[in-house]
Amino acid sequence: LDEESLKALGKELGKKRAPARQEGPRADSAEEEEAPSLTTLTLKGSRLTNAGFGPFCEGLGISKTLETLQMSCCALETEDVVLLATALRENKCLKSLSLADCRFG
Repeated sequence: LDEESLKALGKELGKKRAPARQEGPRADSAEEEEAPSLTTLTLKGSRLTNAGFGPFCEGLGISKTLETLQMSCCALETEDVVLLATALRENKCLKSLSLADCRFG
């Protein structure tokens, strides 16, 4: 994935839909709703760029819908692993993560 694609994925993961328009006394208290959900993401074998991985991890950290992340066969630098670990600590919905056959370092 190129840098811009990875950044766009990060934005999509953390995206909120604009509040629904309401009328009446509750109009000012409309809450943001989650955008249409991305529940599974496969990046298997992707060439992840350092510049795009940070924004991707930011989105991953705040995602409330992503349940499965497949990142096997990717090359991750030490700084990428730190970013990913931070995002995983913040993320409360991810149920499955695959890092099989990744190259670290």
